[in-house]
Amino acid sequence: MKNKFEIRQTLLSSGFCNLSSSLRLNRIQSLVKDEEKGVIFIPLGIDSRYNEGCKETANFLFFNLFTYLTSQVDSSEISDEDTEDVIIAVKENSVAVYCNYVIYDYLLPYMAHWKNLSVYCLHGKDLDQDAMELYKVESFMLMMSGCEQVLIPYKMNVDTAKFDKLLIEKWPIIQAYAVEGFGKGIFFTMEYNVSNIYNEVHSTFEDLDIAKFEKVIIESLSLTQRHWLEMKSVFTSPNNVLGDVSHEKAAEPLASFFKHGELSHEDGYGSNNTNTSTNNIPFVKFGRYTATEAVVDPKATVSQSGTDESSSALHMVIQSIAPQTHLCCTRTYFFPPDVNAPAHVKMDYKRLSFLYSLCADACQLAIQHYCETGSVSGAREKAGLLMKPYLDSVPNPPPAPPTVCIEAMDKSNRWHRAEDGKFFSSLKRATIHIDDIPSSADPGLVLGGVCKSDTFIDSYIQVVGAIDSNVATLESSSGSTVAAGSSRQHNNYVVLTSPISGYVEYVADTAKDNVVDGEDGHWLCKNVYLCSNSSLAEAHSSVSVDFDLESTRPSRIRIFARDCQPIVIDLFQDVQWIELYEPGEDTATDITLLQLVLKEDSDIQHPLLFSSAKSLQPSDSKHTAVAIALQARSKSFDTVKYKVVPALESMLKCASSNGFSFKISSTPMPCLQNTFQDFQDKFEWIMGRDSNMITHAIDNFPWFKPEAKNNAARNMSTVTNALQPSLNKFRSHFSLSCCFGKQPVLDLHLDLLLKSGEKEMIKRDSSPEKIGKVNITIVIGSPGAYVDEICNSLLTVNRECVRWVVLRCQALDEPTQLDYKHLQRMLKETVAKRRAIRPGAAATKRLRIVVACNGYFDLEQVISTISSHDDDVTRSNMSIACTISCVEQNASTIPNGLILPQIANQCAVGLCNCIAFTGARKSNADKQNLKRLQEFLRVVNPDVAHILAEGGQSIRANDFDLLLGDDSFKETAMMRKRLLAFPQLYTGKQLIPNATFGWKSIQRMSIDFYQPLFKGVFETRLRALNNMCFLRMKNSRVFVVKGFLGYLGETNKEYEVTFANDSRALTYNIREKIEEKSDLTPAPPAPRTPAPPRPAPPSRNRQGKSPEAGDGLVRYQLTFYGVGLDRGRLMDWLGKCGRINATKRTCKTRQTLTQRDMMKIQRKHRTDPLPEGYFFNGYQYCSLMDSERTDLHPLFEKFVEEYIEEENAKADQYNSKLLNTGLPDMFQPAA
Repeated sequence: MKNKFEIRQTLLSSGFCNLSSSLRLNRIQSLVKDEEKGVIFIPLGIDSRYNEGCKETANFLFFNLFTYLTSQVDSSEISDEDTEDVIIAVKENSVAVYCNYVIYDYLLPYMAHWKNLSVYCLHGKDLDQDAMELYKVESFMLMMSGCEQVLIPYKMNVDTAKFDKLLIEKWPIIQAYAVEGFGKGIFFTMEYNVSNIYNEVHSTFEDLDIAKFEKVIIESLSLTQRHWLEMKSVFTSPNNVLGDVSHEKAAEPLASFFKHGELSHEDGYGSNNTNTSTNNIPFVKFGRYTATEAVVDPKATVSQSGTDESSSALHMVIQSIAPQTHLCCTRTYFFPPDVNAPAHVKMDYKRLSFLYSLCADACQLAIQHYCETGSVSGAREKAGLLMKPYLDSVPNPPPAPPTVCIEAMDKSNRWHRAEDGKFFSSLKRATIHIDDIPSSADPGLVLGGVCKSDTFIDSYIQVVGAIDSNVATLESSSGSTVAAGSSRQHNNYVVLTSPISGYVEYVADTAKDNVVDGEDGHWLCKNVYLCSNSSLAEAHSSVSVDFDLESTRPSRIRIFARDCQPIVIDLFQDVQWIELYEPGEDTATDITLLQLVLKEDSDIQHPLLFSSAKSLQPSDSKHTAVAIALQARSKSFDTVKYKVVPALESMLKCASSNGFSFKISSTPMPCLQNTFQDFQDKFEWIMGRDSNMITHAIDNFPWFKPEAKNNAARNMSTVTNALQPSLNKFRSHFSLSCCFGKQPVLDLHLDLLLKSGEKEMIKRDSSPEKIGKVNITIVIGSPGAYVDEICNSLLTVNRECVRWVVLRCQALDEPTQLDYKHLQRMLKETVAKRRAIRPGAAATKRLRIVVACNGYFDLEQVISTISSHDDDVTRSNMSIACTISCVEQNASTIPNGLILPQIANQCAVGLCNCIAFTGARKSNADKQNLKRLQEFLRVVNPDVAHILAEGGQSIRANDFDLLLGDDSFKETAMMRKRLLAFPQLYTGKQLIPNATFGWKSIQRMSIDFYQPLFKGVFETRLRALNNMCFLRMKNSRVFVVKGFLGYLGETNKEYEVTFANDSRALTYNIREKIEEKSDLTPAPPAPRTPAPPRPAPPSRNRQGKSPEAGDGLVRYQLTFYGVGLDRGRLMDWLGKCGRINATKRTCKTRQTLTQRDMMKIQRKHRTDPLPEGYFFNGYQYCSLMDSERTDLHPLFEKFVEEYIEEENAKADQYNSKLLNTGLPDMFQPAA
């Protein structure tokens, strides 16, 4: 068994998170909702004869855990049989899981947060194998109890084969069901309606969720980038001549990645894509082969792919398709012509690069517009309007109109045209290409086409102003106002392929320009950031800048970007002025910008410097600018400020009037504000991480951490860090979108949900005391968990400052059904009369309400009852301050270690602040139970506080701060988790769910009786209750006994008794007989005298009646909580705890006499006189007439008649006496 650290590492590497796991379970459970009394049955391993459909479904729910465990068989102590010794049963509102104790620790983190979870697991290494198999069959039959429809994800060996339900009769677990004496003795398929739902389940595997999104990011995108770099290395390798690289050789890394990845696809999360069209396969095309009708020659090289075979290609189009996820990326890279090339070749090159930059800008704009509006036609029109003015300005011959396409991926991993108005999250791609671009020299020659495509994922959240029509407007935390009832779409997206270089130039035999910093008038700034409006510059984060400011030659600035030729900017011919932006002391940023404002007639049209589409810039911008970002107090910053700036100022003094100008500005240029903000967000994200994360980001920002050289760590997170910080923001948005689905989110909560959830308190203008709000503390626990004792402990604290009111929840007919109307009525009365009940000095005390929930309720039920109170005034004047869950660790399990499901529900993440363990900790078994339950609940809710409060009273002084917290429930982090896990709590509607349980429904059975009991007999029989009543009934059990009773000899005392069967804890509370008075209308105090103490309200039973007898009302009552209860057995058990009424004697007859009676009669009359003709020889009675011998007296029959007559006379006398002195019936009220 691996240690817990390795288990946690396995958990994190699988992409698991509680939210994603719950969403996957909900998708599987949605398949059961249409089936009445249905269950999805998923056995693994030999129990299902290793059916792949069951394993795929289990892997989907457990994030590919079972495939991982199988791979670890040889390197760990886990055997092959143990890894798949699992049975899963999924019902509409509950889940049951059987597992081997060996893999219990692996499975628990993946399923502990599931609602109404029942885990069947026998713990212990010395268990008998037969006992474990018997327990498995018993667990299986419990899972199937109450079901009629059994749905199985059975994967057929042949897709076209028809499912036959008799196939599952071959499964060992199903065969055990039919074994008489071991199972039920009947064929499984005869008792249940079995159907196959593999196709329905498999369709849910392809739904995009958080885990699959991370799979795309971590695996698919990183592999795509790696093979893309291998493709680029083909052109830059010293072993290859650039002109001799062929289509086949260049495309080999991308083609092999796609082909082998599709063949190795085995995890069930995608489908093989049989669509082999050009748009769905990887390729590399040179020059004229990028035209529409061109047939690619695999052997054609770069030097043979120009407008004819004798000319070299000027560009190439590259497309990569990732296997399984089919993530697509298309780029156009260039082969710049030689300096001595003809003018028309240079013109063709400028034409191609210019059109490609248009495609890049239009692609970015189309994605943005589509994600904002959901309109494909609108995005196409927007991109077309952006490109049209520039296409019209291209010299003759004009290029063909651009093609704009937005596609979405379906569940079969096929690309199809996206539809207008369809707001759903999926993998999408935007493609813009211009085909068949003619040459500037000869319109009959085709240069080819340029193309740019990016894959992105979008996310949508429906936001509403208010659900309640009585509320006019709601002001969100961002300050925006949304009208009540109005809705809008809040969107976000992330372009996954943005880290892949958008612009690359390949030049053969490029002479390296070695520049030495500080020599010959050169000042070199390395690893600075290039800020421009060009969408192609996103992947070119780090550049080097050479400032050549020698007065004897033309002053210029050279920018050395990766995979590009040096970009040369002449200061006097291309630059209009230079601005140095330095942030002030009151500015949060730490970035300095050296901004170069270019002239309108400048010949520089490099795609990396600025956007060709000026409409992407702010409307008030009249200039195009590029900036160099410098970190304050860095070496590059010192070079610019103390060397470059003085040199520029000195140059200006000697420059002519038509030269550039230099000034210092307090704000960035308007055309660079958006770019600068994006860069600043990324800078802040990196500086906010730890040193390891800064090490990972060294590729993008080398000057942040120049000494970091951890290549292994850097390569692991290159892709994810290149997408930051937009990736973090999108992940938060996407998780929220998956959680809520089509359910709207209140605008008031949107900002909170989209934040990372740091532990900060919600800002309020005033405290609850000042605004008059009443703080509510919820104390919940199952019967026997000392809820009342915890409440009494809280009442003893701060009595001088706080006035406490305890409200006790009641159940309806079912013990899991909360009487929410009763609770809301009490809350309304208490809040409304909080100042009228106790006039005088007590009115200045702060009121605090304790809601005691002693029952099998969900904590969600109680919180929903309070937060959705039907009275607006009451709801606005109360606030939940803290929630406490009481757990009796010794009474939280039933035999064989099955933890009661409501324990986890009452300690759910986002709902519970504190868990109080109230059980005893005396024996080693008690301590072991506490340890095991603490580990279980720590997995269920990692953030909750654990408090030891034995008997509900032994509480440390420091722990009261947790129990009495005013803002624990309102912490930002907890509220965010609550909103994500239970979004229905904040819809503004009354949603009072009933607690449901996966094992069996909890029953409550109350028995009224009218006679006191023997104390010793009652306590003895109480501890043996289950053995006496349900010894041979495996599915029947009493958990808790509560009620009030009296004992013989103590006529003036009545006791409230609580007994937890598993912990054997028996508690008593003496009940006082008091006069009944109203608990809300106090008597007015007498004048000039102290007010008499107010009597406590009388105890009441569940019908609300007084326990006094004499007029037919109930005197005593015991309530039994359990499963499979039988009223007759319980009444018989209870009747034997008191005085037993004597029964009447029956008259005897000759047939009813026993052998003992016969012997008694014989002994009594053995020596009586014999009739004539008989004598006794000492052994037997002998007859002289016929020599007959007998052991009985010859007159025995006469003696029998006399005996019967005598005994019947005694019975009549006893019965007549019993009529006058008989005891009353225990279960009948006294007359």
